[in-house]
Amino acid sequence: MGDKYLPLYQYLANRNDATVMLDFEKIESIIGCKLPNSAYQYPAWWANQKKHHSQTGAWMDAGYFVQSVSFGKTVTFVKEDASRQLTTKKVIETITQHPMDKIALKVSALKNYSNRGNS
Repeated sequence: MGDKYLPLYQYLANRNDATVMLDFEKIESIIGCKLPNSAYQYPAWWANQKKHHSQTGAWMDAGYFVQSVSFGKTVTFVKEDASRQLTTKKVIETITQHPMDKIALKVSALKNYSNRGNS
């Protein structure tokens, strides 16, 4: 994740809520700058894919996934446990993903979960 989104990671990592809804203004306040135009226009910007998007690490490394986006209004993040991570489907289905990429995402989610000290 880039330094720009580290404050968002810290904000989410310090939350224990199962669901966190933030409006775009709050996210911009947290990161200290305006989100790029693509965050206001493209579902892919919010895709739960660290491989393709550096900002994604801000929420995924904190244990959250984007559940829904209302462009220019709100983003809903959900905290995932290991069993839900394995069965979670991408919320944003606008990106065609190779089957091996899907497996890699699930393996990565399991590694992240186990690295947090969970069994």
